[in-house]
Amino acid sequence: MPVDQTTVIHRWFHNVWNNADDKAVDELMHKNAISHGLEAYGHLGGPARFRAFSQHFRTIFTDIKIRIEETVVQDDLEVARCVVDAVKISNNEPVNFGGMCMARIKDGQIIEGWNFFNIPQ
Repeated sequence: MPVDQTTVIHRWFHNVWNNADDKAVDELMHKNAISHGLEAYGHLGGPARFRAFSQHFRTIFTDIKIRIEETVVQDDLEVARCVVDAVKISNNEPVNFGGMCMARIKDGQIIEGWNFFNIPQ
């Protein structure tokens, strides 16, 4: 199944993660957004908290590239099945892990997201 590159979730992973574009966080995430599934990194409500999370994540992993394998869109929900390639900074070893993200979209922005990634420790 081809990946719909026009979805908000596709733009999110491409711009925020692959291109490390912090401005895209404000563009694509609603100011009152809630992120679930990343609680180990603290409460992630809104763009500022998400930026802090992504900056912290980039102190653990570098060269992050997220490839969306498949997307499903229904009503205000967008789901992406992803594969992540990165390098773990502590040992300079490449890592590869998968996951899924489901996002509720409101007015072209993510208002709520559920994350299920098998992030290596």
